Amino acid sequence: MDHEHPIGPNDAEAVIDRFVELNRRVATHALPIVAVAYEASVLDGDVAKMLEMQEDLRFDMQTEVRDLANEGLLRTDLSVDFLQRGFWILASPRVVITATRSGWNLDEYSTWLRETLRGLLLPPCGEVSP
Repeated sequence: MDHEHPIGPNDAEAVIDRFVELNRRVATHALPIVAVAYEASVLDGDVAKMLEMQEDLRFDMQTEVRDLANEGLLRTDLSVDFLQRGFWILASPRVVITATRSGWNLDEYSTWLRETLRGLLLPPCGEVSP
């Protein structure tokens, strides 16, 4: 994030929207391969280790929650660690696989993810973080 141009309260939703759109675009191309990898991980320890390393990397690479925290735009009744882990879980490849197997298309999943992340991360309407 460019800290010379901090994000404002109205931009917090835009940060989430950009993440959700990127997530949808990646899932459009990678979901079939990722689903096969998760299925293979049940039988192949090497694939399971690779997926575990990938998840650790995915957790370490998330910047959205840290950026929103640095700007004071997160809700304050839950710890940043709690919010970051919740974000990581909700945006997991396993969740999008489950969502699409349950009958949602990627647009429906993206709508759910956007609204769920907003509810998890952002203060209720009208409340401003101190």
